[in-house]
Amino acid sequence: MKLWRKVVGKDWHEAAWTLRLECGHEAFRASTYGRQELPVQVLCHSCDFLIGQQVKDRLGAHGRIAGYKNGTFAIAWSKGEWTYSTLDKLREESEIV
Repeated sequence: MKLWRKVVGKDWHEAAWTLRLECGHEAFRASTYGRQELPVQVLCHSCDFLIGQQVKDRLGAHGRIAGYKNGTFAIAWSKGEWTYSTLDKLREESEIV
């Protein structure tokens, strides 16, 4: 599965462009590209890595990152519950095991 993400922000630095993605991750492009040459969406390898990973919350419950949709990651917990978290919330409230 290819995980294309919309570029929501572009910041230029001397060495590279930083592209902020809708999922909360960042992508980079060489600074030799002009703003008009930058893509409107990119493959997010970080999301590709996260999908399917086992997680544990602060209380010790285990779950699995099952997918991504509309800016949130879906987490299937071992008790049969589902939660939806942004990348920042996922980082704050759980850890990859």
